[in-house]
Amino acid sequence: ILTLPVARRDLGTRLTGGVFVFLAVLWLAYGVAFWTRDPATGAATGPFGFLSTYNSFLDTGAMLLLACGQVVTLLEDAQRDLEQARAERLQAVADSEARLKAVIETATDGILAVDGQGVIMLANGGAARLLGGRRRDMIGKRLSELLPPEAAQSLDRRLVDVHRATPGRQAVFEVHRAGAGGREMPLEVAASTYRRDGELLDIFVLRDVSERRRGEAERAELQA
Repeated sequence: ILTLPVARRDLGTRLTGGVFVFLAVLWLAYGVAFWTRDPATGAATGPFGFLSTYNSFLDTGAMLLLACGQVVTLLEDAQRDLEQARAERLQAVADSEARLKAVIETATDGILAVDGQGVIMLANGGAARLLGGRRRDMIGKRLSELLPPEAAQSLDRRLVDVHRATPGRQAVFEVHRAGAGGREMPLEVAASTYRRDGELLDIFVLRDVSERRRGEAERAELQA
């Protein structure tokens, strides 16, 4: 028992070790009783004389205690393995969430998570930059408050179709908002719906496509 790690010195190992110590002492007493028996009658004498009468009971009791100790040890090992597996799963989930958070935070695109009432639950730095606000101020606001009325109405119409679609299916569309200097900024929106425990969560990925639209316009002019 003394060589076991502290975490393994539980009830089962202590009980098993105690039984082994008891058996060692008992067998030593058997030896003493054997060497001190009466040569004429063969009966054990002295303080250990009673062992010849009760040895079977003592052996049986010791074996039962040993079996109990081993069973308890097995149960405690199973419980320990279960707790370790649970801790590893929780750590894996935490690591996965940390990696996902790092990806979201470093993404150049805007990423928003909006609940079924249209309230922003999550926003990264890219979303704050594209929508012209501060991230901490965006959390808890309705998404429609950050868009011009026309863009908010267009987004609401698109969301109706997204909610009717198969969960997880992505819809891509554009909305427009005023950018720096009052210049109109086209935003490409990839929207999908996620349902968990009956709750609705809309995921939006926003991308500024101003350069793309400007390039398309220039190519159209050259081809005209």
